[in-house]
Amino acid sequence: MIGRLVPTPGEGADAMTGDGLGLDASTGDGAEVVVGAILFVWACIFSAPTDEEGGGAIVNVKVAECREYNGLSNVEYPAINCRKHSAILTEFGGVGDGKTSNTKVFRSAISKLSQYASDGGAQLIVPLGKWLTGPYNLTSHFTLFLQKGVVLLASQDESEWPQLPVLPSYGRGRDAPGGRFSSLIFGTNLVDVVINGQNGTIDGQGSYWWDKFHKNQLTLTRPYMIEIMYSDQIQISDLTLVNSPSWFVHPIYSSNIIIKGLTILAPVTSPNTDGIDPDSCTNTRIEDCYIVSGDDCIEVKSGWDDGPMGGGLDRGEAVTAAGGDCSRRRGDSRSGLQRCS
Repeated sequence: MIGRLVPTPGEGADAMTGDGLGLDASTGDGAEVVVGAILFVWACIFSAPTDEEGGGAIVNVKVAECREYNGLSNVEYPAINCRKHSAILTEFGGVGDGKTSNTKVFRSAISKLSQYASDGGAQLIVPLGKWLTGPYNLTSHFTLFLQKGVVLLASQDESEWPQLPVLPSYGRGRDAPGGRFSSLIFGTNLVDVVINGQNGTIDGQGSYWWDKFHKNQLTLTRPYMIEIMYSDQIQISDLTLVNSPSWFVHPIYSSNIIIKGLTILAPVTSPNTDGIDPDSCTNTRIEDCYIVSGDDCIEVKSGWDDGPMGGGLDRGEAVTAAGGDCSRRRGDSRSGLQRCS
């Protein structure tokens, strides 16, 4: 059954404006563990766009309050857009027992809901349970919503993970010369995508991949947890992300991005588990995130110089971050944006 999602009357605000608050470059080496508060009250701004009044808007998207009326308990959240249509994963045969693979269920559900992209968009609600799944691709004008207490478990069956070519701004894989595994939640060439919840959890079950990395058994680069490519208007918010195989959140070649209210957790000894890595992106805001990782908490990237794109896209990039805490193992911090104490 497809329900309806409507905006709360009179609510919604432009949440994506802010002031540049200064940049403190901090780098380090070795494997020292740095625990404390990262002062996310900084901004890294390169040719930042301005709004019509010249006030320096960082991300040009709106946020509205959305409410879900389909019999579920009080699903309400801020989002860049509310959806006209809504469905629950169990309507497509999902089984939340932590053992049954739901890869085909997610793919089928998103495919069917994509028909509403031109009719107000659609939302897929993941209800309480433990949902084992391999990777799946999102669609435009779409919301993936995880209810409170939900756990998405990433499959450790490599046959469920599609293989992708290397990123053009890198030219080769990070873990191996060849291609890479798809990210768990993936999308490309999309507009208006929301991934959020009531602090539902996505568990990448990364120890399987970390072990292969340490034993030099990888023939492809490890998957990331969330990756959105060549897209515009992205929101990733109010989730708990744990134990990614590699990087957690990787928007790339994209614009107008909100990342807010994430709790990101991985052992400080886990390899390359960067928290949030905006990569060759324009207009990104990162706010109120708590990150414990085995590498960088936040790193602004633009590929490698030896890639076919010569170090990323030649585009202005504005990244603003405010509020949050970070604990990380100091490692390769190319951007120097971490400021830990």
